Amino acid sequence: MLRWSILLNAYDYTINYRPGKEIANADAVSRLPKQSTENDDSHNSVILLLETIDIFPLHSKDIARITAKDLILTRVLSWAWRGWLKSVSDERLKPYVTRQHEISIHNGCLLWGSRVIIPLQARHKILKELHIGHPGIVRMKALARSYVWWPKMDSEIENLVRTCELCQQSRASPPHAPVHKWESPRTPCTHGLPDIIVSDNGTQFTSHTFQEYVNKGSIRHITSASFHPSSNGQDERMVRITKECLKKMTQRDWEYNLANFLFCQHVTPCTTTGKSPAELLMNHVVLEDLDKNFEKVRTFQTYDQVYARNYSSEKTWKPATVVTQTGPPSYQVQTEDGQLWPRHIDQIKLEKKTVEVIPEEDTAVVTTQREENAAASPSPDIESIGQQRSSTRKRRPPERLRDYEC
Repeated sequence: MLRWSILLNAYDYTINYRPGKEIANADAVSRLPKQSTENDDSHNSVILLLETIDIFPLHSKDIARITAKDLILTRVLSWAWRGWLKSVSDERLKPYVTRQHEISIHNGCLLWGSRVIIPLQARHKILKELHIGHPGIVRMKALARSYVWWPKMDSEIENLVRTCELCQQSRASPPHAPVHKWESPRTPCTHGLPDIIVSDNGTQFTSHTFQEYVNKGSIRHITSASFHPSSNGQDERMVRITKECLKKMTQRDWEYNLANFLFCQHVTPCTTTGKSPAELLMNHVVLEDLDKNFEKVRTFQTYDQVYARNYSSEKTWKPATVVTQTGPPSYQVQTEDGQLWPRHIDQIKLEKKTVEVIPEEDTAVVTTQREENAAASPSPDIESIGQQRSSTRKRRPPERLRDYEC
């Protein structure tokens, strides 16, 4: 623009305004006139999503109306206005009595703190609204605890999330099963032949058969002094312990009891070394029955309703039925359309069915004689109910006041 201004200073010219629609030959900096005078609707907004609410959410008026019809909450409303009882026998009323100092009334609705107490008839609808985005158990509990409350709300939320079909189909894979180990052969011997055997002079060790065995295996056999058990004191002590334990184990046959005793002896830590004989020999801790009890290996039975991993469509899991077990960690399942799939246990999870809970019929609660007497008597002031008397300190007048008599 500065260059144009310097160039035009050498000329005398007059500037006249001309509307853009009258300019016949428009240049690059002029507006292109348009012959049509119709409105251009090309820039109007386009509706990309039209969503309607099938079920309208609950409002405070609806909750107040349902609360007034609920037999349990009507009694709670009455107590919140007139005063609470010290104790009740009905288990359905105890959760409210324990929270009596925090329950208030607002526009006909019961509040526990800042959370609305939902009546029985409206709880299912509230749960559906809380689970509309299919959150997990922890997130759904956090959302519910911000707005509503009723007895056993957490357990109902857990049951809803665990039995939701869409949540089960998109849930992550179950924990991996432990690696299946092949059974080790019982023979040949694991530890081989010993170099030295120390024993007493029992006939089982001095027999021709035993001597032939040690000679054939090039084993040195050392026997202790005759009639001197202390020469082999540890073994003699072990024999004594074995006999004492076998005398106590009389429920099964002798071979079974001996096997159980030896197994217990091998896995029990020694007081001297702090390690079991099996650990000293194998250089690792040997598994026992207590270790097996803590293993949670998942298993399935025939005709169990499960979800099998689906690799052919967008849905991660597909409902199926267990047909047979093809191996320790593998099963054959049949889908709803009749297909047979071989699946590993890591690719199967048990289907959890929704348990329909029939709500308890609203029946009149039979009040005790004590409650009837309390209801018949004039209601005390609300301010005087529930007031806690704090402990007072012991007062001790000063010594100088004892010289005077009042």
